[in-house]
Amino acid sequence: GQGLETVAVQHHHAHALSCMAENDLDGQVVAVTLDGTGYGTDGHIWGGEVLTCTRKGFTRRAQLSYVPMPGGDAAVLEPWRMAASVLFRAFGRSFLDLDLAVIQEVGREKLGFICQMMEKNLNSPLTSSAGRIFDAVSSLLCIRHEISHESQAAMELEAVASGAGSDEPGSYDFDLKGSDAGLLTQIDLTPCIRQMVRDLTQGRDQALISLKFHGTMVRAFALAAAKTAENAGLDRVVLSGGVFNNNIILTRMIQS
Repeated sequence: GQGLETVAVQHHHAHALSCMAENDLDGQVVAVTLDGTGYGTDGHIWGGEVLTCTRKGFTRRAQLSYVPMPGGDAAVLEPWRMAASVLFRAFGRSFLDLDLAVIQEVGREKLGFICQMMEKNLNSPLTSSAGRIFDAVSSLLCIRHEISHESQAAMELEAVASGAGSDEPGSYDFDLKGSDAGLLTQIDLTPCIRQMVRDLTQGRDQALISLKFHGTMVRAFALAAAKTAENAGLDRVVLSGGVFNNNIILTRMIQS
């Protein structure tokens, strides 16, 4: 109330700025911001972003491909909705016929209803959030279908991955595609979801699948950040957002 001017800063730009300020960085940097939810400048829900930033502004350079959040905010509390979303994106409605434990546990009818919502575009805002993808995978692996506190599904997914032992499963596939006249890279995880489903139906170890998913996210964002840095002629990358509370993601991102 001191008559100070308030400046609206986009959520993910603010994340990057706080990291820049902490590390005394000036000029332009590449920022990888991974979190649950932040309102984007295009009216969609962001959370899996690679930006180039200065203190004054930012340009979005890469993003996780949008997936629907069926039920909107309900999808945050019920990760099974996000599992339905990524399965629907990868297989269409026919995912209901897959031999997956998540389908038995959640129920085909309930999932069929969610498919209808997405087909009709009812209360299914689009999101590029990394946090929501962690939720989806947590439910896909039947670790957590509903949460009672923030980041619960993702934290439990990380805990399962930490139990994978010394085997290094590598990563699943993903596509990096240019769009908007090649200015914005899309990180499409559809190949990863299809391969995870194959691993699940073949009875592969849950801990290894989880670790391999973590490896995929690191590789996808490390590649997108490297590509962004190269195109923009930059050599400094800041990491911010709640997903970096995940120790596997943080240490591996720093290594790559």
